[in-house]
Parts: sequence; C-alpha cells; structure tokens
Amino acid sequence: EAEILKFTIEKGHAPETGLWLAGRKFRILRHDLDDEPYTTLVAVSTKWQRDGLGVVAISTGANILLCRFDEPGESLYSILGCMRKNAAAFADLMKDEGM
Repeated sequence: EAEILKFTIEKGHAPETGLWLAGRKFRILRHDLDDEPYTTLVAVSTKWQRDGLGVVAISTGANILLCRFDEPGESLYSILGCMRKNAAAFADLMKDEGM
C-alpha cells in the first residue's frame, strides 16, 4: 500500500491495478502538484455512498501524511475541502517538529 500511495501521489494517477488501501478501491478526485506548500491527493472509496470513506494524502517531500475520514453519503463531498486544510495544518506541525 505504501508503494502504491507513493506512486499515485508522485504520478497523479493510480497504477494499472488501481488505488487500493485497506482492501478498498479508491477513486481520485483531486491531485494537485502545485498545491502550496504540499502536493495533495484527495480520493474517495468507489463505494463512498455506502461506506463514506475518503482519504487526503499530503506529501511534504520527505513524508506522506495520509488522513482517513468517514462521512456517510452525500455529506462526504461537503467536508473534503475542510479535511484537506486540516491535513495541511497537521503537515505544517510535523514539518515544524522536524519530522
């Protein structure tokens, strides 16, 4: 999973086998190499309407921070921007602490 996530965040697309995390297939909604100051990847489970599972991955260069969140149904999409901002704030904290 770590190699698939690293590949996906660096290339902007999943490998041929897809983006699989914790036994679930994910669909990439957003990949932004120019998102300052971190590369950002936002994805949701392909069965998001049922399980409400989404992830935000942020690359700080040395590390990849993966934040998982659960929000059922349509309300998942309404929190994606907020989750990205929260993940970026945590990445800032990690960077300030030298991680």
